[in-house]
Amino acid sequence: MKWTLDEPKLGDIVRVKLASIYHFGVYVSDDEIIQFGLPPTDLDRDNSTVKVCTTAVDVFMCGKFIEVGVPDRKEKKKMASRKKIVEVARSRIGEGGYHILYNNCEHFVNQCAFGEKNCGQIEDLKKMWRSFATLDVYVKKFPFEVKRKKIFQKERAKEIKSCKNKDVRAEKYYAWKLLEIALEQSFEKDIKKCKFNKINGKPVLEDCEFSISHSNDIVAVAVSKKPVGVDIEAIDHERFAKFPLNRILSGEELEANSNCSADELNKLWTAKEAIFKKNASEAFNPVKINTLNEKYKTRLVRADAQNYYLTVASDEVAFVKFHIDETLTIEEV
Repeated sequence: MKWTLDEPKLGDIVRVKLASIYHFGVYVSDDEIIQFGLPPTDLDRDNSTVKVCTTAVDVFMCGKFIEVGVPDRKEKKKMASRKKIVEVARSRIGEGGYHILYNNCEHFVNQCAFGEKNCGQIEDLKKMWRSFATLDVYVKKFPFEVKRKKIFQKERAKEIKSCKNKDVRAEKYYAWKLLEIALEQSFEKDIKKCKFNKINGKPVLEDCEFSISHSNDIVAVAVSKKPVGVDIEAIDHERFAKFPLNRILSGEELEANSNCSADELNKLWTAKEAIFKKNASEAFNPVKINTLNEKYKTRLVRADAQNYYLTVASDEVAFVKFHIDETLTIEEV
């Protein structure tokens, strides 16, 4: 496809260059350009908030020149009519699932026009992606579709197979399968080729940090370039109301919150589990973990029949991106 500075028409694929990459959209009129997310003036953003949306042309341009795509002969044969392109684009307004490498604004316009996802600037995006502080948290409800049924890490496969409780066995299986997805999408790693070592009996990778967690039919995985811990816990106020505070909270935490509610204790327990995993400690002792001195974020995850607290602990928690199953919702707490 060639690019010109001509006046755009209904159904044209348009783009604007912002820094080193292009932002794409489908032109309808000067009052309506349909695009996957707003122009990425902030590239290090939370993907869960990015949706297919519409803006006026001046918002799309960000003060730059707008370029119009001119398809070549082969592309014209595959390309839908202008009206059909707009129809498809409008039908997807509000859709989420954005990922800068695998499901971005260029993928969106090409799928609307040609019926296929394609991104010509993928190598530039990969270079930019690698320069970011990476902290991705993936959350899914299982069962979900997997590429390969086999667990490729032998010790992990053996551990899962030996689990007598079928529900816990399923949780462990899908948590590891979600790790496969996370490593591929965030670090372009094939888990089949990964070499795992062990620290305190837990599998680790040399060039990538990860943490996994599961609760009921929800699994969570965090991957990062720096040490990271993640924990997801079903909200159960009745359970946490029975816990003595001095068996859970550190001395400093007790002084700061001597009337800690069951709900707050539920959140703190999740934070302590995540911090424990991040620090790779030998044994979990909640009293010795002081959340007041740690960096972490907690979110409320809503499912159909149960709500959960999700916490990620990391020194780079300011850069966390949440990738949430479409059947779930996530909220700040």
